[in-house]
Amino acid sequence: MAIALVAAAVTMNRGAYSASFVDASGYLAAAQLLREGRLARAVPLQLIPAVRDSGATTSPVGFRPGIGSGTEVPYYPLGYPMLMAAAMHVGGEQAAYLVAPLALAALIVCVFLLTEMLAGGVAGVLAAVLMAANPIALQNSITAMSDVPAAACWAAAWYFALRGTSGGAAAAGALVALACLIRPNLTAMAVVPGMLILYGGARSAPARWSCTPTAVFGLVAAAGPLATAWSQAVLFGTAFQPGYLGWETFFDRGHVALNVRAYPRLFLDVFGWLPLTGLAMAVLSSAGAARVLVVSGLAFIALNIGLYLPYLPHDHWPFLRFFLPALAALTVLFSATVGLAMNALRQRRLTALAWLLPLAASAIIWQGRSVTTYVLDEWKVHLRVPVMGRYLREVLPKNAVVIAFFHGGSAAYYTGHNVVSLEWMLGPALDEALDELVANLERLGCAPVFVVDEALEEPTLKERFKGSTHAALDWPARAEFITTERIRYFVASDRQRHLAGERWATDVLRP
Repeated sequence: MAIALVAAAVTMNRGAYSASFVDASGYLAAAQLLREGRLARAVPLQLIPAVRDSGATTSPVGFRPGIGSGTEVPYYPLGYPMLMAAAMHVGGEQAAYLVAPLALAALIVCVFLLTEMLAGGVAGVLAAVLMAANPIALQNSITAMSDVPAAACWAAAWYFALRGTSGGAAAAGALVALACLIRPNLTAMAVVPGMLILYGGARSAPARWSCTPTAVFGLVAAAGPLATAWSQAVLFGTAFQPGYLGWETFFDRGHVALNVRAYPRLFLDVFGWLPLTGLAMAVLSSAGAARVLVVSGLAFIALNIGLYLPYLPHDHWPFLRFFLPALAALTVLFSATVGLAMNALRQRRLTALAWLLPLAASAIIWQGRSVTTYVLDEWKVHLRVPVMGRYLREVLPKNAVVIAFFHGGSAAYYTGHNVVSLEWMLGPALDEALDELVANLERLGCAPVFVVDEALEEPTLKERFKGSTHAALDWPARAEFITTERIRYFVASDRQRHLAGERWATDVLRP
């Protein structure tokens, strides 16, 4: 409990508390809608042909046009926004940022309990320490992401399924339902707790198949996929289509070879080879309850990896977050391996050597120290976004329309203004298309403004819209929001003022 509380406290202290970038702003905006009791919000610009037909989208990243004309809806699964909305209801907007740190604490406790069942309390404490120091779990607790809550639900469902009781089956079913609402693409992992309950949990041998608890589990767990299907039907028009734009290309057999090469290398870079010795539990575990727990852990790992191998390739360590349920299971198995080795050494009266094993296991933490250092300082990067949001909320005129790539969701969340996203604007004549879009907005009586991340977006903007008078951003910004990097705010009409000789100071804001 102390380890879990310290981990939660650290991630709360180092938390970004920012609707920054794509995912966090999308989750928070969806949570705000749910808190207000609605699933869609009005987008008047969507009804104007001059804007709608420009090729740009009238929704920020994280939202898409709804079924009803002139509306937009969140395309993220609603499980995590539901948790955030509940937290907002209790403690206001800031409470939404505490969901992931509290989920990390729950994940640590579950990892301890599972390991303690398998190899005793010392091994359980080691597992808790390793999970608390896991840089992937830390990063996704510091930022408003859904990965840690999903992993915590799967770990807790695993634990309760092992209890072998009707109450445990109901609890496991509820946790699986929530996990499916958070990450629907991992629904197939429900087969692991389902089979555990059918087998009778961690009992050494079932006196009979546990059909009644299994039925309870199935009925409760089914609420997750059914609620997901209902929300997709309401939001997107069909129960079997996720909201992500271009989702048809996400999963493809052609991605498997790329991911098979990328993810093992990323894992070894962050964690080294030592955690993989936990797979030895497949042969070290004896028959009975320990065997059941180990086999179920291996099944979690295999299913989690198998479900993501066909997914879009990513060659950067933060995307190991997809495998947090597997990382939690591997932590259990590795710590249990260390615990069993300690017990074997103590039986041979090599107690001093036995206590060196947990120290040796800390090499995993040392291996990922550079990533952990980066993660614990990442909050500094995010600070500029709420500063930008508060500033724009004060200075934007009522008729302002924000043109953006990366920070469109953040601008929409903090200001409530309409956003036009250039993310999906494609075609052979983009230079003229962007300038025409700005001109059309001005003819409609709107005041188009640009919010551009200097490092992440300006090169793309200038390359994609080469030749556009506005994409050059060759006039002074009205404001800059600076931490380690810079976001700039431009008013489109200022370009003509600048060419006419007018000059103004640029506001520079540092958190």
